Amino acid sequence: MSDNLPGRELWIDAVRGLAICVMAPANMAPMLIEPHPWVFRFIWSMAAPTFVIIAGMMVALTASRNSLGHYILHGMVLVLCGALVDIVAYRFLPFTTCDVLYLIGISLPFVYLANRLSWKWIAGISVVIFSLTPALQQWLGYTRMPPIYGLSGHMITDRDLVTTGILNHYVVDGYFPIFPWTGLMLLGTLLQRLHWGEAASAERWKNQQALPTAVALVVVGGIVWRIWPGRLLERAGYAEMFYNPTIGFILTAVGCFLIVYRVAFYSQFSHFWSPLRVLGESSLFMYMFHLVVIGEVFENWYPDPIGPWQFGLMWPLLLVAMVLLGCALRHVKARCKEMPYVLRFVLGA
Repeated sequence: MSDNLPGRELWIDAVRGLAICVMAPANMAPMLIEPHPWVFRFIWSMAAPTFVIIAGMMVALTASRNSLGHYILHGMVLVLCGALVDIVAYRFLPFTTCDVLYLIGISLPFVYLANRLSWKWIAGISVVIFSLTPALQQWLGYTRMPPIYGLSGHMITDRDLVTTGILNHYVVDGYFPIFPWTGLMLLGTLLQRLHWGEAASAERWKNQQALPTAVALVVVGGIVWRIWPGRLLERAGYAEMFYNPTIGFILTAVGCFLIVYRVAFYSQFSHFWSPLRVLGESSLFMYMFHLVVIGEVFENWYPDPIGPWQFGLMWPLLLVAMVLLGCALRHVKARCKEMPYVLRFVLGA
């Protein structure tokens, strides 16, 4: 999800670009021979929370100049983009995988409405969502694999692995269900208030409070996650450690995000971030593009699992191609001021 904001701080695109950079190998993980190294699983698990929290921040940052209808329309476009990815990249029946684009698209109007509340109410709703997540997983069930259907409607997934229905996947046990992921979007609205709030409190947050808060969350979250790790499933070869998402994972992910946020904010003018900003400026397009390349190109080249050396060569190649494409898109967006709404939205123009 992209928002063209005059004077927007560069760190936002840098962090978005970093999330895309980490997502690329994470989404190639099914191609890599198992077992997947623990450190890779951990790093790959941080990409999606970053993407979702930033999406919540952007809702709060743009809410004052947009209506509910604006976010309903944005949400519908994101859901359709998710459906397009399912059809083109994976040849799956859309609306069944509960991809991250479905989650953000569905959550946008709710997050917009919640943003009108006081920070205490938003924090309370987030805590309720996070607290209910393990209870709902226990009560409603958490399937080992959400079903995947081919375009013909035939289920590809082993039926013995599917123990819940499609509504359950969107609520609690899909790839990116509302519980707990919408809670992370709401945390993004709180971070927007901390970062762009009243000058003195915003400076205090950025200079004195953000880093200690981040470290505390990582330490406490790591301990809780160690004690209650969850199932740590690898669904269809995807190696992220949030199947199922636990309280420990949530705390750790938020802490890691805050560390990246603080580092990126204070170094946002560094040339180090330049290629990542290129990715972040067109983050929705880059997300869709890399999935199509993986599904339609790489997986056709290598239908069988590949080793670490091949994997280690392929994902940097993909990232370099994305950066070059991003530079070309930056040039196109600078020259073409008038674009159809959908194209502007997808390209981040």
